[in-house]
Amino acid sequence: MRGASDQAISLIDANLNGYSVTTLSTLHVLRTLAIFHGARGPVQFVRGGSQRMTDAMAAALKTEAQLGSPVAGIAVQKGGIRIALANGRQISAAHCICTVPFAALREVKISARLPSPVKRMIANIPYTHATFAYIAASEPFWRSDGFAETLWSDDPMIGRVFVLGDEPAMLKAWINGPAADRIDSMDPATAGAEIIRRIEIARPSAKGKLKLLRLFSWQKDPYARGIYHHIGAGQAADLAAVAQYAGQRLHFAGEHLAQTSSGIEGALESGERAARAILAR
Repeated sequence: MRGASDQAISLIDANLNGYSVTTLSTLHVLRTLAIFHGARGPVQFVRGGSQRMTDAMAAALKTEAQLGSPVAGIAVQKGGIRIALANGRQISAAHCICTVPFAALREVKISARLPSPVKRMIANIPYTHATFAYIAASEPFWRSDGFAETLWSDDPMIGRVFVLGDEPAMLKAWINGPAADRIDSMDPATAGAEIIRRIEIARPSAKGKLKLLRLFSWQKDPYARGIYHHIGAGQAADLAAVAQYAGQRLHFAGEHLAQTSSGIEGALESGERAARAILAR
């Protein structure tokens, strides 16, 4: 951020896909831009939400996915893997592909010899804090006030505000970084009233038409601890080494280890790579 004014830094921080511009590696931004520029075809959406896709994938499995079974420990043993569930159950397998976000994996006991970059990334890679506010509107006022549908705000307490649909009329405020932590520390009703107050200031046509439905904090979710990773300053080399690491029994995958994609696409890419490595043995 050399040469940028305090006001410019504040504007960037308000809508940054990272925790703070002061801790984000420049290489992370360049990597993101390269992925966007290299993408082929139009942006596509899953009707009804992205979970519809993963639900369909789970339904296609030959064995049922075991939900509600948090992992407490992963141990590499001679000839295989032993996984300890929080309910006391033990699972044995020849291999394990661990896709747990590293921020959440810190709470799982791992008994295995891991390279130093892997241990450092599990312990230290930062995850972006994001809190979503889902808001009902009495009418789709964005259709008649002459402004763009999506609001990109310089107010970090509301961040970006997206239209989710007209019938019913709904919005989602996407709040990042320290502002998300501030929202999390507030009583939900108080936080919702403050978010709505600020949206009404930024977009007067919304006044008196909004009602908070719910707040969702990615960092408070014990199975995520953040919405997605970002490369911290000085961490790019370690993360690149982990993305190329192929364990003997314990393998890692997830959006945080993608090499050419991001998000769900990155998770699929790294998962397929780990599965192919196992099948090739």
